[in-house]
Amino acid sequence: MNKKIILICLIFVFGFSGFAQNTIAKIKYEEAEESYEKQDYDITLNRLNEAESILGSSNPKTQYLRILAQNKLVQKDASQSYELLEDLRKNCKAYITAYGDNPGMEEKFRDVYKIAENLKIYPDSRQEFENYVTALKKEAADKEQKYLRVLAFADSLSTQYKFKPNLNISEFLQLNQELASMELRQYPSDVFGFPSISHNPVRDYRKIKNVYVTGFTGIIEDESGKVVCYGEYIGNDKGTYEENKSVYIRMKETILINIASEFIQIKEKTDGQLERTRIIISVPSNKKMDVIEYYIVFDLLKYGSLAQNIGLHFITQKMLKAYSE
Repeated sequence: MNKKIILICLIFVFGFSGFAQNTIAKIKYEEAEESYEKQDYDITLNRLNEAESILGSSNPKTQYLRILAQNKLVQKDASQSYELLEDLRKNCKAYITAYGDNPGMEEKFRDVYKIAENLKIYPDSRQEFENYVTALKKEAADKEQKYLRVLAFADSLSTQYKFKPNLNISEFLQLNQELASMELRQYPSDVFGFPSISHNPVRDYRKIKNVYVTGFTGIIEDESGKVVCYGEYIGNDKGTYEENKSVYIRMKETILINIASEFIQIKEKTDGQLERTRIIISVPSNKKMDVIEYYIVFDLLKYGSLAQNIGLHFITQKMLKAYSE
């Protein structure tokens, strides 16, 4: 009788212990899912390791989530670990082999198969992987240098001409006290494809031989009050076209030497008496260079024999279409 009681107690204890372990493993898996949703992929893998350690093995759910988390880490930075890449390949192969014919798992199988196919773009051997990482680092260093060069060029000009992007008209005039003290005439317009107001200096052009007089030419604000264009003529309004052209060519050569070609557009236009050569420089907002904060535009302008100068404009994305034509 005593033996039966002891046996029943042992069954109860071990059964309860197994139930508790399964419950803890389930909690760990749920924590792994939560971490994955929060994009904490390293924590996801740690929680999966804990769940599988409690269970004593993996299962389709933990394997699938592990593959997803590892893939996210590879997508974020494939160069961080050859071991991670190889482990992901191994896990994909194991999942495809084990569950390829299981009904009800077609969608997850398809996900894993696509991940395995995408991994083929990465090197197979460790040596090839190390060469790949070296090339990536060089590419990143070159990209940063390109960014720093265009940023230094843009900062120099924007400091000289007191331009800052994303300012409203009152903030911009506060930054440019000299312009704030000038008499400006306002011209509402929708010629740029959106409601705008141009603020131009009041000048008596009857007394000026060259209408492209050197100095401030105007500010354009959009319907929200943001400054989308600021212009200056920076050449010699008393000089000849050939003299300004010589200055412009030197500027162009300096730009082409110091700024990478992917930041530069060159456009030429002839329309009746108007002749224009234009350089548009894109100024990125970050090292990824995936967002352009503003553009710097240089124009060599000639209108007949009387008006010629070099135009400098700082413009935002909203004005780019008008300057790209």
